[in-house]
Amino acid sequence: MAMQTLTIALPDDLHEKLRDRARSSQHSVEEALTDLLIDALPLESTLPRDLDAAIAPLALLNDDALWHAARGGLPADVASELEGLHLQQQRAGSSARESAREALLLRQYERTVLVRAEAAHGRQTESAPGRTILVRAEAARLLHERGQDVSAPLHR
Repeated sequence: MAMQTLTIALPDDLHEKLRDRARSSQHSVEEALTDLLIDALPLESTLPRDLDAAIAPLALLNDDALWHAARGGLPADVASELEGLHLQQQRAGSSARESAREALLLRQYERTVLVRAEAAHGRQTESAPGRTILVRAEAARLLHERGQDVSAPLHR
């Protein structure tokens, strides 16, 4: 990574706090300040732009909306049908009709979770494979960061 030099004027008390922080972590003042800036201003996401756009608004949601996104899923009867189709595929293989139904239910699942997350933020995007899991995972990460117990998000 290319480095740039920056000279800044700090109030004495802030400089002293920074120097104390650097000393306690056995780093230079420059390293301590760089660490603080990296924490405050994360570097650009390594996610593809469409996936980053799907999760970026989640940080603006309140805890209830994040729980809603983290719990996203299908109604019990649809989930049961999808599970049955999956088991059928594993046991004996699926007919073309069963495979098509399974694919439809999986797309419905993807869209259900995205619609929940996007509705809470007032936006809509097209569904893409993997995006639903990413939205749920990011919602759970944000809840954890806010001090919520996410060990069993479906049973809150």
